[in-house]
Amino acid sequence: MMDSNQQAVDSYKEFLLDELENSPTVGVCLTDIKGVIRYANQAFANMAGYSRVEDLIGKNAQDGFANPEDRKSLIENIVKYGSLKNFELRLIKPNGESSMVQIQATLRNSIITGIITEITLQKEYQEALEEQRRRYQLATSASGMGIWDWNLHSNTVYFSTTWKNQVGYLSEEIPDEFESWQRLLHPDDYERVHKSLYAYLDHPGPFFEIEFRMLHKDGSYRWIRNRAASLIDSAGRPYRMLGVHTDITDTKLAQDQLLKLERAVVHSPVAIAITSKSGLIEFVNPKFCELTGYPEAEVIGQNTRILNSGHHKKSFFRVLWTTILSGKTWVGNFTNIRKDGSVFIEKASISPVLNPEGEITHFIKIAEDITAKNRMERELREAKAKAEVANIYKNNFLANMSHEIRTPMNGIIGFSELLKEVDLTEEEKVRYIKIINDNCSILLNLVDDIIDVSKIEANEIKLQKSQFSLRELILELGVFYRTYRNSINRSEVEIVTRIPDYPHHEFIETDHVRLRQILTNLINNSLKFCHSGFIEFGYNLVNDKYIQFYVKDTGIGIPPDKIGIIFERFRQTDESITRKYGGTGLGLSISQGLVGLLGGNIWVESKPGAGSVFSFRIPYNPVTIPEITPVILKNPAGNLNLKGLHFLVVEDVDYNFEYLREVLRRQGARVTRAITGYQAVSQVISHPPDLVLMDLQLPEMNGYDAIKQIWEHDPDMPIIAQTSYAYPNEIQRCYDIGCFDYLVKPIRLEELFTMISKYL
Repeated sequence: MMDSNQQAVDSYKEFLLDELENSPTVGVCLTDIKGVIRYANQAFANMAGYSRVEDLIGKNAQDGFANPEDRKSLIENIVKYGSLKNFELRLIKPNGESSMVQIQATLRNSIITGIITEITLQKEYQEALEEQRRRYQLATSASGMGIWDWNLHSNTVYFSTTWKNQVGYLSEEIPDEFESWQRLLHPDDYERVHKSLYAYLDHPGPFFEIEFRMLHKDGSYRWIRNRAASLIDSAGRPYRMLGVHTDITDTKLAQDQLLKLERAVVHSPVAIAITSKSGLIEFVNPKFCELTGYPEAEVIGQNTRILNSGHHKKSFFRVLWTTILSGKTWVGNFTNIRKDGSVFIEKASISPVLNPEGEITHFIKIAEDITAKNRMERELREAKAKAEVANIYKNNFLANMSHEIRTPMNGIIGFSELLKEVDLTEEEKVRYIKIINDNCSILLNLVDDIIDVSKIEANEIKLQKSQFSLRELILELGVFYRTYRNSINRSEVEIVTRIPDYPHHEFIETDHVRLRQILTNLINNSLKFCHSGFIEFGYNLVNDKYIQFYVKDTGIGIPPDKIGIIFERFRQTDESITRKYGGTGLGLSISQGLVGLLGGNIWVESKPGAGSVFSFRIPYNPVTIPEITPVILKNPAGNLNLKGLHFLVVEDVDYNFEYLREVLRRQGARVTRAITGYQAVSQVISHPPDLVLMDLQLPEMNGYDAIKQIWEHDPDMPIIAQTSYAYPNEIQRCYDIGCFDYLVKPIRLEELFTMISKYL
C-alpha cells in the first residue's frame, strides 16, 4: 500500500514538473553558483530574447542583467541565505529590448534553481497609476479647490484643508460633520440649496452642480461653486457623495482657466475626452479607454468619428456642432461603437472651453456608459407591466378568496342559527351539524393552502421522509375517491387506478404526506373539471432512477396558450372558470412547489374538450424492507378512560378552554384551568396534574417560558403544546424546549385522544 501511494506521489510530482517545464508564462532556469546556465525552459528563453533554449545553455544568466548591481546582489543573497524571493530586475535581450522579471531562487547542491515571472506590464501599470496619482495630487493642489466626501449612511463628511481655508479656517477649526457646512451657508441660500440637494438625492443624475454663498471667518461671504458626483448602490440609491468647492469670487478669468482642469478632476469616474476645436482627440482618461476599448496611444490625434456607429443621421451632428460652436453645452445620448465592434450607449455632455478672449479653443466631452441603465429601464418597464398584470390577478384572487371564505361561513353561521330552533328533529340536527363540519373542513383546507403557499415562498417546508408502499398509497386513494366522488356530484366519473406489476419496487422512501398531498391536489383538480368519463391515476418506474406519477382525466382540457400559467399562483385559465367551478387557484402552484422540494418536476399535456394528463417525476429511492416502528399506545384511543386523571388546560381563550374541558370531562377526567403562564407554573407546583395541555401564546408569560419553569420543578411532567402556528420552526421550537408532543389548532377529537393515549 505504501509503494502504491509513493508511486502516486512520484507520478504527481512528475506531472507537476512537466507542467512547470512546459508552462508558457513561468520561466525555469538552473545555473551553477557562477551563474552559468545549465538548464532552461522555453518560457525563460522567450523572456531572455532567445527563440531556442539551446542558445542559452552555457551562457551566464547575469550577462542579461541591465543593472550591474543586480548581478552582484543576486548571487550574494542566494549564497548567503540559500534562497531569494520576489527579486525584481530588468533583463536586456540580444535585440536591445528589455523586460522586467521577478525571480524566486533557491540554492541546493551548488545549483541555483530560479522560477522567473515576467512583470513588465505590471510595472508599467504601477508606474501609470503612480503618474495618475501624482497628476491628481498636482491638479487638486494647483486648482485651489476644496474637496469634500460625504458618507450619507453615517452623515459624516471629510473636508480637505483647502476646503476649510477657502472660508478662512485652519483644518482643526472646523469639525468634519455635515452641520459644519450647513452653519456656513448664507441664510438666503439655505432653503434653495437644500431643496436642490435632496431633489438630486431622490433622482441622482451624472453630477450635481450648484452655486451658493458661504460665510468666511472674516465675516464676509464667498461665492462657492459646488460640483459633486454620487456613488449609487444596487437599488439605485446614493450612499456617498464626493465633490469639490471652488471659490468663484475671483475674476472670470481665473474661473475660465480652472474650468478644464476642474471638470477633468471632478468627473474622473466617467469617461472624459478633450479635443481640439476641429474634433481631434488630445486627451482621454482611463475610463474613456475602458469604455471604448481603445488604448490611449491609438486615439490621441484621431478624430472622434472613430466612435461613429452610423446610428445617427447627419442632422443629429449638425445640431450638436451648432450648439457647441455657439458657446453652449450640448447634452444628449450617443450610440457609439467600440474598437471590438460592439455597440454601447453613452449619455454625454460636450462643452466648449474658452480662452480669456472668449474664443473656443477646445471641447470637453464627459460621457457615462448608460447601456446597462437603458437595459435596466427597459426591464423595469417590462417588470412594471408584469407587476400590473400580477396585481390584477392578485385582486381577482382576493375577490375569489373572499367568495371561498364567505361561502362556507354562510353555511356555518346559517345552520348554527338554525340549530337554535327548539322544534328541530334529531335528523335535522344531525344534518345541520354535518353541514357545519363540512364547511369547517372547507375553511381549514383553504387556510392550509394559504399556509403551504407561504411556507413554500419562505422555504420553510422541511421534508419528513418515511418508508411506505406506493401500491397501498394508490389503492387507498382509489378507495377514497370512489366514495368521495358521490358526495360532490361526480358519481358518473369512473375512478381508475394503475399500478405496475413489479412488487419488488413497491416500497420507497420519501415524504409520504407531501406526496399524498400532491396526488390529492391533482385528483381534486381533475374532479373539479370532469363531469363524466374517467379519472385515472398511477405510477411507473423510469430507468430505475425516477418514479413518474400521472393523473389523467376526460375533463374540459386546457387551451394551449394557457398551459404556461396554470402552475402560477392565483391563476386560472379563465376568470369564468373560477366563477363556474370555484377554487383559489393555489392547488397546482402548491403541487409544483412540493414536487420541486421532493427533487422532481411537473408538467401537463392537454387538449381542450378531450382532457388532461398531469405528470410529475421524483427521484426513485427504493427500500427493500420498510422500517416501520409501531407506536404502542398506553391507553388506546378507542378505549379511552380518563376517570380519576387530572388535566391542567392552559388557555386564555374561553371557548377554546370550554371545548377541551367538555371533551375531557366526557371521558371522566378532572379539568382545571390556567389563563397565564404564571398561573400554570403556580398550579403545577401546588396541585400537580397528570398532564398539561399548554397553549403557547399566553398573556404575561408565554407558554415557552412557562414550560421551562415547570420542568425546572418537575422534569417528568408530560406537557403537550397546542399552537395555531403549523410552521416547522414553531414545531421544532416545541421539541427544543422539551414538549412531549404538539397539537395544531383546530384540535380534532381523534388527534387529541390519540395524543393523550400515547402518554397516559
